[in-house]
Amino acid sequence: MAERKRVGHVTDMYYHRNGVGGNGFWTILFEGAKESPDIAGKSFVATLFEEEHEINTAVLELDPLVRGVANHCMRGDAFHDELKSLCDNFDWDAHKKRPHPRIVWKAAEDDALVDD
Repeated sequence: MAERKRVGHVTDMYYHRNGVGGNGFWTILFEGAKESPDIAGKSFVATLFEEEHEINTAVLELDPLVRGVANHCMRGDAFHDELKSLCDNFDWDAHKKRPHPRIVWKAAEDDALVDD
């Protein structure tokens, strides 16, 4: 029996070098897949860390985090294969060409500081 899809719409994803001494990692913002009723429509953040030729995956539900509750983690292994596939097939060229939401937010934040 095939495993049901867990990862739905991907909002954003990026690879971070983690400085010169740390292990690099991926950050992926995504929604739960509609094929998984228990998580459908919920927003998540995942990190995939590379450690000695092994990838460790952590998945956290965003809404509780925003409310200050940090105990809504999911089983990373249940999402690992789908998330790893996204990382392996990441289109760097397409990503560089699109406007990045963090840049727009930073500009708005700077403007707000100037108005004060």
